[in-house]
Amino acid sequence: MRTRLSILIDEAQSVLPPRAQDELADLVEAFTARHSAEPDLSVEQATELRRRMQDSFAAAPQAEVDAFFKRVLG
Repeated sequence: MRTRLSILIDEAQSVLPPRAQDELADLVEAFTARHSAEPDLSVEQATELRRRMQDSFAAAPQAEVDAFFKRVLG
């Protein structure tokens, strides 16, 4: 039995011009890479990140932010 994906790929190959097929191939490649990749963080790193995300966040006053970017960017 053919999958929906294989049917859609066959249809795309028959109706789309080569440039559009290349764009679709790029999308499928990126999607596949994103969903099949190993996690970037170890279990320990993910645990530490979750712990840090529970800490409260206090935004800096706008004047400090402005002064920082003025100093860094000139």
